[in-house]
Amino acid sequence: MRDPLGRQPRHVTGNAAPDYGDPLLDARVDAANTAFATIWVDHAPQTAVINQLRRYIRQTQSRRGVPIPGRRLSQETQAGKSALVWRLKAELAAERAAAGLAPNEYQVVIITIEKHMTLKAFLQEILKQLGEDDIDPDPEATERKRRKGETETETEKEDRRSYKTLETRIAKWSVRLGVDLIVADEAQRLDRVATDASHVTERIQTFLDRGVVPLLLIGNGKSHAFFEKNGDLCARLGNPLVLKQLLPNDETEAGKEDAGLFKAFCKDLNAKLVATGAVKLSPRLTNHATLDALLAVSSGHVGRVVRLIEEALPLAVERGAATIEAIDLSNAVRGYAIGTGWIDHDPFSHNG
Repeated sequence: MRDPLGRQPRHVTGNAAPDYGDPLLDARVDAANTAFATIWVDHAPQTAVINQLRRYIRQTQSRRGVPIPGRRLSQETQAGKSALVWRLKAELAAERAAAGLAPNEYQVVIITIEKHMTLKAFLQEILKQLGEDDIDPDPEATERKRRKGETETETEKEDRRSYKTLETRIAKWSVRLGVDLIVADEAQRLDRVATDASHVTERIQTFLDRGVVPLLLIGNGKSHAFFEKNGDLCARLGNPLVLKQLLPNDETEAGKEDAGLFKAFCKDLNAKLVATGAVKLSPRLTNHATLDALLAVSSGHVGRVVRLIEEALPLAVERGAATIEAIDLSNAVRGYAIGTGWIDHDPFSHNG
């Protein structure tokens, strides 16, 4: 039967399929994944956002207790948003070490907004990341009870009144621990018709009005709609940070520049895969056909290129291959990228 996704490329090194009976297989996969985790490729659009966040931190360091602006960043899933925040955290930590300062794990605090997260849970998650142990073990119990009924009990009223107390604790610990920035990821999850979601949104505004701590909200492509519907919040978040999507073509100067950036990113990633020992031989990611296929899968988001390589790497190691080959990238597209909705075909396969 003909494969609807096309004929996959053949392997060049290693075996056609993994030998899961190999007792050393897990160790080799773990070693490759560990090496890959150390890789960072400088990319101008990500560096631009990092530098803007550095400026934001400098501008807000002396403004605690008075109104401060926030920042927001929206981009498609796996575009590299979260990676650049972790990179900022690592760079600031390295600079502290170079200056002879003690490490500060709280300099940049990163939390994830969960689905159906209540206001109290949001504030308590920040406190948890700040290392404060005095946290309610069941922060959503009162909210769940309130949603089932129409009346607010005295206990629930007390919980609501405690929001300001929680913010005060966050403000106190942020100063004591030297927090420069709090990052709240997955902001699009606040885009729901629910009282608890509006409570979080409204309190974020108060959070900034009181100058509790500098705040960055990050969301995927769906977060654009959330921010647009919340004008009062947007007014406190300044100009949106933009993680540029690369749109390479040969017809415009901007397209040519993007093509150069995309190729340069893949070239540097290729080199670091070898340099870190993640693979033994060059994957040849800048081969013309491979580059075109990577662009098709990623839609110009370099974060997606990294994520695809991360999926393909263990597939290559499991086969005993010397490097990531077209067959591994094809399998990663079929097993991962198509399921995420990035693409509906396999550009590494042939239709002939």
